[in-house]
Amino acid sequence: ATGGTVVAATNGATFYITGVQLEVGSVASEFERRPYTTELQLCQRYLPAFSGEDRIAFGMSGTTSVGIGFFNFPVTPRVAPTGLTVNDSGYFYASDAVSYDLQCNSVYFISASTTMVRLGFSTSSASQVANRPQSYWSNNSAAIVYFTGCEL
Repeated sequence: ATGGTVVAATNGATFYITGVQLEVGSVASEFERRPYTTELQLCQRYLPAFSGEDRIAFGMSGTTSVGIGFFNFPVTPRVAPTGLTVNDSGYFYASDAVSYDLQCNSVYFISASTTMVRLGFSTSSASQVANRPQSYWSNNSAAIVYFTGCEL
């Protein structure tokens, strides 16, 4: 068009598309507008995750350096996860009424269902009290745990 910009030939140009719906087959259905929260929940079914500064799990210390915590999924995943990826286990801490803020040196997958995952938290310090209720948390906004195996 006269006065128009050729997006492919313009350095730093931006091209926005909105209001598009892909269909299977040759017949289009009525356009569906879903709220952002609904779209996010649909995505979370395939890659549940924890991120940020918050409590990730509650559980119990099993030994003086290992605890088991349970993370409840905010959205039911498509299938139960089969593993996890942690960006840095040093972002996570174990705390109970006696041992506060013990930095974890590993966070690992134990088992899962479609409602929760059982996680292991180990610390380099042997100062936990065995068989004591604990909470597991992060104080770093960069803390991320991806629960894998729910993908397509």
